[in-house]
Amino acid sequence: MASQIDLLPSDDPIKVWSVIVTLFGDLASGDGDEISGQVLMMLMERLGIRPDATRVALHRLRKDSWIVSRKVGRNAHYRLSTHGLRETQAASPRIYAENLPAITDVKLVLAAPDVETPEGIELAPRVRLTRSPMPTDWVLSAGVSTMPDWAMESLLPSSLAKSFRMLHETLLAENHAVPKDPIAQAIARARIVHAWRRLILKLDEERERLLPPGNAVFACRKAVLERLNGVTRPKISDLA
Repeated sequence: MASQIDLLPSDDPIKVWSVIVTLFGDLASGDGDEISGQVLMMLMERLGIRPDATRVALHRLRKDSWIVSRKVGRNAHYRLSTHGLRETQAASPRIYAENLPAITDVKLVLAAPDVETPEGIELAPRVRLTRSPMPTDWVLSAGVSTMPDWAMESLLPSSLAKSFRMLHETLLAENHAVPKDPIAQAIARARIVHAWRRLILKLDEERERLLPPGNAVFACRKAVLERLNGVTRPKISDLA
């Protein structure tokens, strides 16, 4: 589906329910925040998504207990459920944080063939990045400050790194005109947040915090936050 929300070309089709989650996460993630059906339909259409696709997605989100609705006259109003609110607020630091604190207490270890493999991030068979205590039958290879390049590179799959670089380049190349109209602000933010959210939530937080300075994720996060900081988050009441 070609639409305004396709900021980052991908083999994965746009999931309409995920776009709705993005809108709620950016515009209505406070307890009791609501978006009217009329406003929601208008925003989705402005993003190039058909009304029938939006209705199907809303049905799925209600069924999955992500949103709840209430009737006000002939119009429905939607808000995040307790579950949806909890999940949205848990993901917000990954999406909106200016930076994440680096992890420095991880060790690269090789587990001996006859011992249980330690917990942690698997880089290769029996090779882990771990924060667990160090039994004597593990062979210490390096601390995080002296990690070999192959270990650091394996934290971020090449296909995902490419997507982060593509989004970074797209954001730098786009027209940076600042929208003044609340609806245009909501649309501009949704495009950026959705493209970023689709990528960053594919990457484990621990892996991101272990990546070396200047990596593709760091550069992309910086560009995303700069763009979002330049676009006012509109009030829901201004979108009616």
